[in-house]
Amino acid sequence: MRREIAQRLALRHAGRRTQQPCTRVIVIGLTGGVGAGKSTVSRVLAEEYGADVLEADRIAAEAMLPGGAAFAGVLARFGIGVLAGDGTIDRACLAQIVYKDPAQLEALEQIVHPSVFETVRARLRLSRHGLIVYEAALPREARLSELCDTVWYVRTAAEERARRLKDTRGYSGERSRQIMANQLSDEEFLALADVVIENNGSEEALRAAVRRAVSDLKRKGRGR
Repeated sequence: MRREIAQRLALRHAGRRTQQPCTRVIVIGLTGGVGAGKSTVSRVLAEEYGADVLEADRIAAEAMLPGGAAFAGVLARFGIGVLAGDGTIDRACLAQIVYKDPAQLEALEQIVHPSVFETVRARLRLSRHGLIVYEAALPREARLSELCDTVWYVRTAAEERARRLKDTRGYSGERSRQIMANQLSDEEFLALADVVIENNGSEEALRAAVRRAVSDLKRKGRGR
């Protein structure tokens, strides 16, 4: 974790009171498997701490739009069969291809992630928010450790994640297992994380865990 975290938080709150933009930021890298609840944690940080949220998946989708940095590369690799009727890339079709083949998934990541990295780095450099959350399911490819002050892992049991994916997205158990198999294991996520946010209960329990993590972030910052 970088130094002066508490000072940056103080600057953020001072900037809010005076309506002056902050020139220093804290960047939390937020990761976890599909269905873990990363978006909920991001929402809590936005609602309670005014965080600006950058989503790797959304930025990747923008990069794959016609004229985007990754559009031509995706077509060159996967062919015009991944195009929808309106000329955009059909991400659902693309997902069906890559989640069945780890080599295809790796190829897609190599096309998309460099442009995502450059986009995020530019936004971080220009941002005047005091607290930024960079949310990414693939922490290595997103280079969270390089871009962020601290990496938080939202940890949720696989069975709970599968249940949520069925309830919220209509995924079958087989599809959920297929997607999870292409993501990092719990041990790999833990090895990359500075903070673990357990999310196997209610949203209020999750909010309490986020508040504790922010409090701990401030406390550790003051001690350095």
